[in-house]
Amino acid sequence: MTVLRPLLSLLCLLSLSVTLLSSSAYADDAKDKDILTMLKISGQLEASEQVISAMVPQLIQLIQSVNPELPQADLKMIMTQLELDLKKEVPELLKSLVPVYDKHFTHDDVKALIAFYKSPVGKKFVTKQTLVIPESMKIGELWGQQVAQKALKKAMSKLKK
Repeated sequence: MTVLRPLLSLLCLLSLSVTLLSSSAYADDAKDKDILTMLKISGQLEASEQVISAMVPQLIQLIQSVNPELPQADLKMIMTQLELDLKKEVPELLKSLVPVYDKHFTHDDVKALIAFYKSPVGKKFVTKQTLVIPESMKIGELWGQQVAQKALKKAMSKLKK
């Protein structure tokens, strides 16, 4: 299981990197601006930053497992720089998501979502997400470990046959 956790972390980083690098240009029209507004007021910026904060220590563990001789001070510097640089790019990530939302939601849908996120319950939802996300990530990590262990055991038993 120790091998799977760094691999899952690496996959998360690669997924985020591909998303950031594949950012496509989008037209600067009213719907696109509203989509960006909706993404921002829905807490996507903060949620992405929370995911990065949770992901970076796992990446550091992976780096340390590959480079065990790396001093702790260097690892700390790498962690700080990595988190800073990734978080700095989150607004670009949001821009790259505009075409996805544009494809799946009408402009009226986006306006309705903005109205929801500006409502008291929408604001509460966004505020509570900062509490829900870390708890959900812990549950998801534990679930992933348990499912991966079961699947690995099953695959290994098939290899032995």
